[in-house]
Amino acid sequence: MEQLWNDLRYGIRQLRRNPGFTAVAGISLMLGIAANITIFSILNGLLLRPLPGKNPSELVTVYTSDYSGPLYGASSYPDFLDFQRDNKVFTGLAAYSMQPMLLTPPGGTESVRVVAQLVSANYFDVLGVPAATGRTFLPDDNSGGGRVVVLGYATWERLFAKDAGLIGRNVRLNGQDFTVIGIASEGFQGMMRGLRVDAWVAISAMPELTGRADALNQRGSHGLMIFGRRPQNVSVGQAQANMGAIAGRLYSTYPQNWRNRHGAPRTITVLGEGDSRIAPQLAEPVKLFLRLLMVVVGLVLLIACTNVANLLLARGMSRRKEIAIRLSLGSGRGRLVQQLLTESVLLAGVAGVAGVLLASWATRLLMAFQPPLPVSLAVDLSMDGRVVVFAIALTVGTGVLFGLVPALRATRPDLVPALKDGGTRASVGLHRLFLRSGLVIAQVAMSLLLLIGAGLLLRSMANAHAIDPGFDPRNVLLLSMDLKTQGYTDARGKDFYRELQESVERMSGVEAASFSDRLPLGLDWQRRSITAEGYQPLPGEDMEHHCAGVSPGFFRVMRIPIVRGRAFTSDDAEGAPLAVVVSEAFAHRFWPGQNPLGKWVVLGGYRQAVPADVPRWTVVGVARDAKFNSLGEDPTPFIFFPHRQEYRAAMTLMVRTSGAPGAVLAAIKEKVKAQDAALPLYAVTTLEQLIGTSLVPVRMAATLLGIMGALALVLAGVGIYGVVAYSVSRRTQEIGLRMALGAQKGSILRMVLARGMVMTAIGLALGLITAAGVTRFATFLLYGISPLDPLTFIGVPFTLAAVATLASLLPALRAIRVSPVAALRNE
Repeated sequence: MEQLWNDLRYGIRQLRRNPGFTAVAGISLMLGIAANITIFSILNGLLLRPLPGKNPSELVTVYTSDYSGPLYGASSYPDFLDFQRDNKVFTGLAAYSMQPMLLTPPGGTESVRVVAQLVSANYFDVLGVPAATGRTFLPDDNSGGGRVVVLGYATWERLFAKDAGLIGRNVRLNGQDFTVIGIASEGFQGMMRGLRVDAWVAISAMPELTGRADALNQRGSHGLMIFGRRPQNVSVGQAQANMGAIAGRLYSTYPQNWRNRHGAPRTITVLGEGDSRIAPQLAEPVKLFLRLLMVVVGLVLLIACTNVANLLLARGMSRRKEIAIRLSLGSGRGRLVQQLLTESVLLAGVAGVAGVLLASWATRLLMAFQPPLPVSLAVDLSMDGRVVVFAIALTVGTGVLFGLVPALRATRPDLVPALKDGGTRASVGLHRLFLRSGLVIAQVAMSLLLLIGAGLLLRSMANAHAIDPGFDPRNVLLLSMDLKTQGYTDARGKDFYRELQESVERMSGVEAASFSDRLPLGLDWQRRSITAEGYQPLPGEDMEHHCAGVSPGFFRVMRIPIVRGRAFTSDDAEGAPLAVVVSEAFAHRFWPGQNPLGKWVVLGGYRQAVPADVPRWTVVGVARDAKFNSLGEDPTPFIFFPHRQEYRAAMTLMVRTSGAPGAVLAAIKEKVKAQDAALPLYAVTTLEQLIGTSLVPVRMAATLLGIMGALALVLAGVGIYGVVAYSVSRRTQEIGLRMALGAQKGSILRMVLARGMVMTAIGLALGLITAAGVTRFATFLLYGISPLDPLTFIGVPFTLAAVATLASLLPALRAIRVSPVAALRNE
């Protein structure tokens, strides 16, 4: 310990004695360490942090396979009751469902939109999560309408200033009174990781809150997520076997509800806590994206380490005489390596502390980031034990990584030349020069890999913005509202939307207005089972198709051309013949080579003859194909219903303006308030911003890779400059002698530049080979561009070569200014 303490004190003196070296090396390492801790915090928050509750390893999630085939679907309430009654393995089984609601504070008149979970009464008990104040649900709360609510801690803090007197008072949810019985634990966000939950309501209140009287009685209505707690002596496999037996019994009892589109029985899948932290269908893309980010920041840290290792090699040359004296006086090589490694780890420690502070700031910034989504994101990126251990291991490992080779090299001097003149002769330490060159080659290769990745993503972004989505997103304002939360009947709701649309259309600066229950390239998907006239589905063919309910004017607002027939008009209302507009892809799939106008479709997947009493929807128009799910999708069958014939209470007002959308926003809000002063608007944005939201993953990846690539470019330039400058300083006498014997400045310049260019060329070759093999893993982030895009693979190396040339040119110009007389005198 005394040796360690002495080494630390000596290391501190060395770092203070060389502030320039300390600053350059420390900043390089700080940026690399901070980037790695930040990305690991994201990985930890999404994948490694256990689910909430007591003994989370005992928790499992229960999925029912979907009608279309995917394994990880939701369940119905009648099925949940059967699961509870018939299972033999769980100590508790609970259910929940997400539901947006309007919350009105006690005595308030204005409502705010919140995201609530409708939960079974044992929800908090199964999780083992207590209330911060008040209580959670009791079994009796699932009877009598369940008019009680548990508020989220953040909601209590944000809307009620943590008023302790709120317990026992009423708030209004969707216009109905609910008694606040408790406040959830601070930080608790429920089982849906990544989404903020504002309130929890007993599931028995679902019919009143959703306006669907049969919401809890329909076995075919799958909307509940289910989780349970198993005893320690019951494995996930045993739970799976028990639930599989229940699935078989349910298929025998309810064959219509318990078979998929292939006619096969639906299945139940039980996943343990470690596999349930995020939705299983999202797990692989999320893991792949996080692995990509970890590789990127790992490369940046490696580049920073090679740069610092080069600096230490150069610094070791200046300490050769000191080290030689120590060795000649009897110091062991191991003791000197320990001293030098202590200095390296100390430097990494200083950079690590600064990196942790920078990462803490970056994670707070990320947690505050809220893209324009209909729900609020909430991911806990705080530094827990795993992040702290990772930070310590990363810091110590980094110190050893960049310090070991320079320490081993520095402690093998030629004692006689080192003691005589400090080892300044040109012939001394050429092997160190080769080592430094190898480190720079590695820097160039890794930098090229990052820059090619950034280049591909930036070109992909440009392509994404250039893709024709099939509609014109410019100057379209979006305002969402939900009338069921205000107690509107269907008839009142239809009149409200019609009157508001007519009122907005008469406004100055408005070209067209419409309503839609689905936004293009948004996160809300709707699929309905369709049977088309004259089309016989193949066995197992998926007949569920994307759809939207829209009001007249939709195609004018979106500027989607009607290529055949007509768009919806005000005549397509209740009591009129049922009408639909289909996309070109829909018409081509079901009626190739035929005129689709006048054909009919029905709702429901009928494999045999359609019953005569089932309503027929007649195709009155064909719209040009547009992209509704993603910018990269191929033409997809899509069907539009007239809103007044297929009513939805939650709609988005879409307004095309003649100028900037913001200019009419206030006036439109006044129009809404004039019709219903208590109706809140949410997700107020523009169509361009909404499309931008769909590109958030690509934009984040491009931004990160761009920043890291720029940092790598700077570090590589500094590394090349350092090696070439060091080479020039070692060859000062040689250069002076050459010039004294008549060498031209041009030949000296070429000689010096050649060293930097050779290192760069080798690094570029290695980087190109590596990039060609790695970039194919990022195909899922690319729009309209090959992972081997020629322009990127040619342009980026030229850019890096230009930077390397500049980095080599500066010491080369200094070399040709060497005075032969001064150089020979030094000799």
